[in-house]
Amino acid sequence: MDFGVNCFTNVKVFRYANGIARFFIPGHKEAKKVYLSGSFNSWSTERTPLQACDSGWVVLVKLKPGKYSYKYILDGRWTQDPFNKLTEQNSFGAYNSVVYCYNYTFRLRGFTSAHQVILAGNFNNWNEKELKMIHIDGSWLLSVYLKDGTYTYKFIVDGIWIRASDNKLSSLDGKGGFNSIIGIGDSVLFRLKGFRDAKNVVLTGSFNGWNTIELLMDKTKDGWQKYYVLGHGNYEYKFIVDGKWIVDAGNEQWEDNEFGTGNSVLWIEP
Repeated sequence: MDFGVNCFTNVKVFRYANGIARFFIPGHKEAKKVYLSGSFNSWSTERTPLQACDSGWVVLVKLKPGKYSYKYILDGRWTQDPFNKLTEQNSFGAYNSVVYCYNYTFRLRGFTSAHQVILAGNFNNWNEKELKMIHIDGSWLLSVYLKDGTYTYKFIVDGIWIRASDNKLSSLDGKGGFNSIIGIGDSVLFRLKGFRDAKNVVLTGSFNGWNTIELLMDKTKDGWQKYYVLGHGNYEYKFIVDGKWIVDAGNEQWEDNEFGTGNSVLWIEP
């Protein structure tokens, strides 16, 4: 999954800020030992002990942004986090709790009289109901985890779709309007030499669903170029020069496609 949002019934049981995750499980004062075990510590049964406090057990763990699965061990008994609705099945047929350490906060300023604001983007298949934003101090906010890559998004304010006013990066949405764009991670520079007389050059590939209008390239003194943020993985791509699809002549790596014309291939820490 490209993104994630936590779903706790008690907001005090987990916090994440400045690379430090705070896990807290209320109660269980009768317990003698409590451990936290998860994907972040190789499911160790004793590496991450919790400390008793006046209202339960707590531990601080240094974590990078990302998705993690975990359980608590209460006096030898494995248990899910009872305040966490997010779970996933493990290889033993049981379920682990799942948590996301956030790395991005979407913000829409103003619209203080709006009844509801929804965040929608290509990271959640433009779902119009899933991601409800929270109104705080004159802005609508929602923190999420996004893996490295480039994402397009919009806000839905009481049913009306708008793009972010404070984000100048945008792309055509195919409906006569624009989507806002953000990139998480490092940029990749795509270059196409020559074709200086072309009117329109588009970068397209498996990373954006082979969209034919979204990524307009910028003209340079010797050709065309486009910066684009991609996460780790293998990608296929092509250039569209005034409607004609071509491979990257500067890239010898390519794979055949269903049309027999081939696509250029890019590997980023596969």
